[in-house]
Amino acid sequence: MGTRRDALLTLPVIWAAARSGRAQQPKAEPPKRIGFLALYSKGQTPWPGPQIPFFFIELGKKGWILGENLSVVEAFADWKREGLAGLAEDLVRKNVDVILCEGVVPALAAARATRTIPIVFYNAIWPLELGLIDSYNRPGRNATGFAFHAGIEVTIKRLTLLRETSPGAKRLSWLWPAGYRSTETLAGGRFDMIPTVEAAAKSLGFE
Repeated sequence: MGTRRDALLTLPVIWAAARSGRAQQPKAEPPKRIGFLALYSKGQTPWPGPQIPFFFIELGKKGWILGENLSVVEAFADWKREGLAGLAEDLVRKNVDVILCEGVVPALAAARATRTIPIVFYNAIWPLELGLIDSYNRPGRNATGFAFHAGIEVTIKRLTLLRETSPGAKRLSWLWPAGYRSTETLAGGRFDMIPTVEAAAKSLGFE
């Protein structure tokens, strides 16, 4: 590390370079590409979705402007889950800088396609139980994002709050979309939320 005297001695050199127009300008970063992977068809669900404009606004604050130094490579599966793997692999071949996924199924396809390209998911469920992350404190893998259902840990906390607010309650009804009763994990198995919820509820005295 240089001394204060060394730093002061460099000031005249920097000043002279600036005066002569020879001062080096910051090097501009190359354009970035976001790969967007979705299960639905283009046009059936608005893209960008209601959350995404804020995503681009925040990127713009950091100097990444859509249409200038930032572009999006879109990949829609037309509701065919079996097509997601090929679409994810195609995004990897195109060497996008990050893969943005709406929903957990596209996120799983992206996670199987790459361990190096960052993956950002939203509108997902159970990222820990499905293997997208190793833990909430230390995700561990190359995936991160937002989940509207964070998994059994949060479910147990909700049930505990119900028990504290209604200590005499016995019967509990759990409402959940049938299509999300169980979901394939990253490793190829299946995670079923219902038995886990039932066990947690019974441990707190609910039927």
